[in-house]
Amino acid sequence: MESNISIMSINPVSTLPMDRSHLSALMQAIRSADICVFYQTTNLIHLWAENLPQHLHNKWRVGCRDNDFFSPDLADNMETIKLQVLATGKMQTIEVQFEDMAKQEIWYKFSIDCDRNDRGEIIGVITTGVEISGLRRREQVLKILLREVSHRSKNLLAIIQSIASQTARYTESLPVFCANSKGVYILFPILKISLPIPTGVEHNFANWYNRKLWVIL
Repeated sequence: MESNISIMSINPVSTLPMDRSHLSALMQAIRSADICVFYQTTNLIHLWAENLPQHLHNKWRVGCRDNDFFSPDLADNMETIKLQVLATGKMQTIEVQFEDMAKQEIWYKFSIDCDRNDRGEIIGVITTGVEISGLRRREQVLKILLREVSHRSKNLLAIIQSIASQTARYTESLPVFCANSKGVYILFPILKISLPIPTGVEHNFANWYNRKLWVIL
């Protein structure tokens, strides 16, 4: 008995629409984030750019070079790094600082890498920039706070040392000094808990306290 078997042919779906969809989604993600992208030839001529900061967007154009929209020093640094990337094939990064249209400082971290074809040959340079202004501002605020805390902890330590010095000056024996200055030694650990005292300050206080004991002895 012959059985009629119909074989359904399935035509492969073209990957082109999918590629375009991925590219469109990628560009949308870049625009939604604080990321910009430059693409250059191996001669470092700019071919396209995406999502540039406004102050760079106003100067950038197809066929330009880095010195057309970066400051002279930054353009020299960028081109030097890009030539190294082209020579070694290894990605490099650089952090830069700009002033935006409102004259506010902004920071970007640029990652510079090679673009290669299917044969692994270098055909261009891709530079990706991520804005890190918020991170740098938080670091600056933290440094200011740490300096203030260190300054205050040293002031409090000076007060503790002054109290202990006065106690030692009018103490005739070690037991009396230990009894009278017990609060000072209790206060210092409390100070350590409430404020992050630098290790050097703590060490200096311990040495100073021991010297006071030797003077009484």
